[in-house]
Amino acid sequence: ASAGGVAEEVMGAIRTVTSFGGERHEVKRYKEKLAESEVAGKRNGLFTGLSIAFTMCIMFCTYGLAFWYGAKLCGEKKSDPGKILIAFFNMLIGSFALGHAAPHFTTMAEGRGAAA
Repeated sequence: ASAGGVAEEVMGAIRTVTSFGGERHEVKRYKEKLAESEVAGKRNGLFTGLSIAFTMCIMFCTYGLAFWYGAKLCGEKKSDPGKILIAFFNMLIGSFALGHAAPHFTTMAEGRGAAA
């Protein structure tokens, strides 16, 4: 945000900056502010990547466990493949639905707090 402030300030007074030959100074000031944002962006990218990787790891481990257990039940003749796939996809679709609804839980809580 601070780099954007510097850019906006310089662009607003571009004639003054140019007439006094301050382009190099302003470029240096902009790069310094941009470096701060770059560090924050890299940290944010790392956190986002790790959280997505963790989510995918859990998801694929769960898929593997479900298919392994389903195959075990089929092998022991305790269930048939159709019922196992129905249960698997019901859980899959239900978890996706809860995942999509989760951000709205905070909005509902705020609404309840405002109504009280």
